Amino acid sequence: MNKLAIAFLIITISLTSFSQSGNLDLSFGIAGKVTTAVGNGNDVGSAIAVQSDGKIVVTGNTYNGTNFDIVVLRYNTNGTLDNTFGTSGKVTTAIGSGTETGNAVAVQTDGKIIVAGYSYTGTNADFAVVRYNANGTLDNTFGTLGKVVTPIGSAADIAYGMVLQADGKIVLVGNSLNGTNSDFALVRYTTTGVLDATFGTGGKVTTPVGSSSDYAYSVLVQPDGKLIAGGWSNDGFNINFALVRYTINGGLDNSFGTAGIATATGGGADNYGRCIALQADGKVVMTGDVTNGADYNFGTTRFNSNGMVDNTFGTAGIVNTSLGSGDDDPYGLVVQRDGKILVAGASFNGANFDFASVRYLANGSMDNTYGNAGKVITSMGSGSDYCNAILLQADNKVVLAGYSANGINDDVALLRYSNVLLGITKNNSSQNDWIIYPNPGEGVLQLKNITSFRVDKVEVYNALGELVLIENTVGDTCMQIDLAKQPKGIYWIRVYTQNAISCLRYQLF
Repeated sequence: MNKLAIAFLIITISLTSFSQSGNLDLSFGIAGKVTTAVGNGNDVGSAIAVQSDGKIVVTGNTYNGTNFDIVVLRYNTNGTLDNTFGTSGKVTTAIGSGTETGNAVAVQTDGKIIVAGYSYTGTNADFAVVRYNANGTLDNTFGTLGKVVTPIGSAADIAYGMVLQADGKIVLVGNSLNGTNSDFALVRYTTTGVLDATFGTGGKVTTPVGSSSDYAYSVLVQPDGKLIAGGWSNDGFNINFALVRYTINGGLDNSFGTAGIATATGGGADNYGRCIALQADGKVVMTGDVTNGADYNFGTTRFNSNGMVDNTFGTAGIVNTSLGSGDDDPYGLVVQRDGKILVAGASFNGANFDFASVRYLANGSMDNTYGNAGKVITSMGSGSDYCNAILLQADNKVVLAGYSANGINDDVALLRYSNVLLGITKNNSSQNDWIIYPNPGEGVLQLKNITSFRVDKVEVYNALGELVLIENTVGDTCMQIDLAKQPKGIYWIRVYTQNAISCLRYQLF
């Protein structure tokens, strides 16, 4: 191997897992669990993100004695609070005089943290977004002293989801009351918190999906820049999973579903879609609450890239999973780099709720290598424990966030599980057969196989496990990959050849 190859030989990930997927990670918190009291009242974790250095950021709300404020917490990789952030790892933010909450969180390439949710103005709720510096102070270059409040209509407007585009623009999704019922609502801001006039009408888009109320909870951006919003729609008879795809400028994408709108049942009369995730092949997975006649199950469906339900998934495109003796409510979803699907939420055990997660194979069947026949249920304490979000770390460990009752009130709660690493090499190929240079680098990198294997396909995933680039039928032993427009951080490059699948680590700085 030449000196250049040795100098830039990639740091590879281990191919051996020493613990069962779904077991509590004993290196995190106390036996895999962390609870955090912020104030003297109820504290709730609603959303979670990971920084490029592996630190974990959680947002939600905390009771201030009168109403709720936004709370942001940052944890070190071992689950301890990060004392370099805010006050002992905690930041609380009041926007106005009423209740506010953080429903979504994202970390920019420069380390700044964005939280989205809503702020109650005294009359109704409006979309709200706050940006913090890396140390937890408000970023005064964003909006008004770090805060932006945006009314969509004249009544209640609540943001539930958020995504950062590759150009740094910020998209919020939620619902807006039109005077009669609610519609899907999206807002896009520039990097300084100003409404983006190139999006929709003055930066805002509302979409009626059914004949009654429609609620959007999640949003994602495709590699081509198109946006997909997911939630549920009431057609006047039933409640259905609903997706809407938008062009880059916020118009409905007529190549998707029917005039940009796709709906599906989860197998019951009421199907409350909540979370969406994009697969490497462009298919969209969606999960939510699905009634079974007596209570609710985890319900998961999959749409093809054109908006049609994928009938190769589960039974006619639907998978319903019962975990406990009562309601099972999913609030988190990720697609792993190996195509397996993780869904997380809460399950009623007959007395209260516990954290719950399930893992499916790519075809929708249960993955028996995860937990107990594909299911994991974990109690934090003797009261109700409710999971609101899931995160897949760069090392593939699974983090769940929500809240746990301590006997008096609720605390923010996190769990971390072990997980089999991805990118398992087949046959006799070695990770050391690959060179990436320069690594670390600024985004334009060379990928070379020193044993003359020809590349069939390359997939690139960010630290959240989201697909950011795919190259099909490359057919060469050396190629260039351009990630210069992607945010700084850790990326995983999955390389397919005739003989092997290899997963390689790359750092963009």
